[in-house]
Amino acid sequence: MIRLTSSALAGVVAWFVLAFTASAMATTSLSGISSQEAVSALRTTLSKGADAAVGSLGKADGFLGNPAVRIKLPEYLENSKGMLKMVGMGDDLDEMEVSMNRAAEAAVPQAKAVLKKAIQSMTVADAKQVLSGGDTAVTDFFKSKSQADLYKQLLPIVKGKTAQVGLAQQEAVLVW
Repeated sequence: MIRLTSSALAGVVAWFVLAFTASAMATTSLSGISSQEAVSALRTTLSKGADAAVGSLGKADGFLGNPAVRIKLPEYLENSKGMLKMVGMGDDLDEMEVSMNRAAEAAVPQAKAVLKKAIQSMTVADAKQVLSGGDTAVTDFFKSKSQADLYKQLLPIVKGKTAQVGLAQQEAVLVW
């Protein structure tokens, strides 16, 4: 489950960067500017988007208080939620969901350096792909350039936070 949480976290961060940069990119015209100017402008825009995304997600209730990115219980627990609540495990489910979201909130600030590194490594070809690649181009760029580093950076934080609150033990009790 922790691996899924880390992967989801990377995807959510990339989605937020896309959301914060989409409007700026929508008004970008490439006529009359050099490739280097376009790359520089895109780097600046993505950097500001990364700052905003990390600032928004990497604080108390950044995930938990935002229905668009809130990390939900694993599907097998979500499907059993009604039954588990009937047998008095509703508080355990709530605690587990809060724990997963708090772990993500604690890990996100570490993503900033990884995202900035990916942005700085952007080539002219990468920039052209991002600007012309459609709705998922920014997410695809970050996934290809930073997923492995995000996983390495964030997994220990997520594991540490989930261990602090006994998330694995909570899941074991809920699953039996």
